[in-house]
Amino acid sequence: MLLFDTGMRCNEIILMEPEDIKPDYILVKHGKGSKERVVPKSPALSKQLMKYRTLRDAYLKEYPSRHKNLFLSKNGKPLTDEAVARMLKH
Repeated sequence: MLLFDTGMRCNEIILMEPEDIKPDYILVKHGKGSKERVVPKSPALSKQLMKYRTLRDAYLKEYPSRHKNLFLSKNGKPLTDEAVARMLKH
């Protein structure tokens, strides 16, 4: 949903951190050409991101990770391009 709603690049999503999510937009700090940009988000996406963060926070209490990325694998490591591609196929 995040890819389609915002048009963000895969790498931008992989490098996104929880503090990049603002009430009405997402701050992309690692954009193309290392430029920052603001990406608006829909109310539906905001709701889904809140749900995800709740689940993520609960999971990380039990299985802490040293990585700050918003989206992590089951092992607590940042996602890879290949992992995102596999998710999109399903």
